[in-house]
Amino acid sequence: MPGRARLYIVGGAAVSAAAWIGSSPLTAAYFNIVSPVSFVANLIIVPALSILTYLSFAFLAVEPFQPHLGGALALAIRFFDDAVFFSNHIMASMPFSYFRVPAPPVYFSVLFYATAVSIFLPRKRYFIIAALVLCNIAVWSGVMPDAEKMEITFLDVGQGDSAHIKTPSGSNILIDGSGGGAEGKFDLGRSVIAPYLWNKRIFKIDALIATHFHEDHIGGLIYILNNFKVGCVIDSGDESGPNDLFDKYLGIIKKKRIRRIVARSGDVIGPFGDVNLYVLNPDPDIPAADSNDGSLVLKLVYKNFGALFCGDITQKAMERLKAYGNLLRSEVVKVPHHGGKLGGAAEVKYFFDQVKAEVAVISVGRNNRYAAPSKSTIEAILSSGAKIYETKDAGAVVVLLDEKGKKKIRTFGKNN
Repeated sequence: MPGRARLYIVGGAAVSAAAWIGSSPLTAAYFNIVSPVSFVANLIIVPALSILTYLSFAFLAVEPFQPHLGGALALAIRFFDDAVFFSNHIMASMPFSYFRVPAPPVYFSVLFYATAVSIFLPRKRYFIIAALVLCNIAVWSGVMPDAEKMEITFLDVGQGDSAHIKTPSGSNILIDGSGGGAEGKFDLGRSVIAPYLWNKRIFKIDALIATHFHEDHIGGLIYILNNFKVGCVIDSGDESGPNDLFDKYLGIIKKKRIRRIVARSGDVIGPFGDVNLYVLNPDPDIPAADSNDGSLVLKLVYKNFGALFCGDITQKAMERLKAYGNLLRSEVVKVPHHGGKLGGAAEVKYFFDQVKAEVAVISVGRNNRYAAPSKSTIEAILSSGAKIYETKDAGAVVVLLDEKGKKKIRTFGKNN
């Protein structure tokens, strides 16, 4: 009996190890997780699931003829089911139960499997040499500096907004988080923004900015706040339209003791090395007509380069921004309100003529119910001389700047 028990334990450990080795690169690639505790969890949960399977078949066979015995089996099934979920919860809650990792490149997965296979082959030295070479490639590719010194990514988040700024000094700024955060709603923070950040080896956000508190801007930030280290949170402080998402947002900030900064026109966010963010809206002395016109409008300045992030402002805020004159001029503009109708044609045209951008990014979802972007807004942007990129077609839009300020645009749409 002791020999059989030993054989069972060794066999179970071998199966668990094989499952962990075989699935780890795939788990890392699709879920950005490596879980060392899963090796131990399988030793407990797999046998328990086997017992559950046997009990379930016994219940199906017995219950029609012996209801009392069937009831007893149902109780046993319930007990083992609760035990499996409880065990899984306890192990998932343990310190270091899992680690967030970037999705491994193909060559790293080849390295991992080649190393595993080499254990069972007679001439291991060739595989070990190959593994060491690939390890060197993996390590150095992670530490070599990028050719581009500045990177702004307008994420493809459907009918919402989210932009990530990676500064030359290595700071990470996230502006808005698109939709999510509510029960039963597709969470862009969890499914798009977080994997994007993890895959870029970003685990800390230095400044998280909410331009305003509408669901399509703040929803995904709930997941980011819960799952990333955040240096500070910056918003307009406009609580004229509080909602459940805002309550969650504020609750997490208080619980995690994250520094919250309320920004107003005239404030400067930064510096982040050579990068500053100038707050152009809202005006602290003029209440906004609605939350859209109370959006934070930010002008990013890096050397001779400028990018304007417009939140969801419309004509009233645009008219107030006229006073900034040449400060509005920017090489890149994030078009307000997903390119929807922004107001009178002449006023909207004047705004984009002032900005005089080379690149205009419209963050918009395909077949959205608002019929955005509107024809009048598109015409106003094109007449200013800007080239338009819509995320519904271009996918994520990345603006790359080298140390000399030379600009390059990269997109990820189906035609790229």
